[in-house]
Amino acid sequence: AINPKASVEDGSTWFVNKLYHFIHKMALVSFVVAGVNLLPLPYLDGSYLVFYIIEAITKKKPTRRIKARALAGLFFVFYLSVMIANLDNVPRYIDSRVKKLQDFIGDKN
Repeated sequence: AINPKASVEDGSTWFVNKLYHFIHKMALVSFVVAGVNLLPLPYLDGSYLVFYIIEAITKKKPTRRIKARALAGLFFVFYLSVMIANLDNVPRYIDSRVKKLQDFIGDKN
């Protein structure tokens, strides 16, 4: 496979290398901003657009209770996705905590 970063870093000009790194950092910032926009935080997410679409389809405004339940559901889905994304780290984390606890108990004797 071709590594685009390696081909750019092999370039002889300072400008090409700096331009590549600048574009790379801007792409990372863009992904972070997109991730923050997915958080179900009022005024920072697109939930208002979703509620406007629901209002247009059903021809009635969603109640505060429906909005609260929708935001609670979005928080649940967000935290569930974070938990699922980190499931492979859980056994390693537990093992490291058990080892530290064993070291702590062993040092007291």
